[in-house]
Amino acid sequence: MNIAAKIRQQNAKWMKAFKRNKAAEVAALYAPDAVFSPPEAKRFIRGTARIRRSWADTRKEFTEAKFTTVSLWPIGKGKLVGELGKFTAKPNKGRPMNGKYVVVWQRVGAAYKVRVDIAEFD
Repeated sequence: MNIAAKIRQQNAKWMKAFKRNKAAEVAALYAPDAVFSPPEAKRFIRGTARIRRSWADTRKEFTEAKFTTVSLWPIGKGKLVGELGKFTAKPNKGRPMNGKYVVVWQRVGAAYKVRVDIAEFD
């Protein structure tokens, strides 16, 4: 499986886990020392335990999120991959909200995990 397919597979796991309200499964897709900056955040969230809590809180407001990868590129010698994309988040009430994100994926064994995740609403 090529790198793009592995990233798509991880994104599909993320979207499925979020929709099923499984914040621990979402957080498991992040590297242990990952850094996350959600939309409208005042500070970075570090580590999978805090990232899990953040996604659990976010899931109280949103029922679904969909990602569309715009581009992928290797960083360095292949252990890191950058992803630029767009997302749509469906809130419990109101209209869907669109945004964009930048993710740095880190190869951990045979899989890729999120090392840096920065998102913002349009």
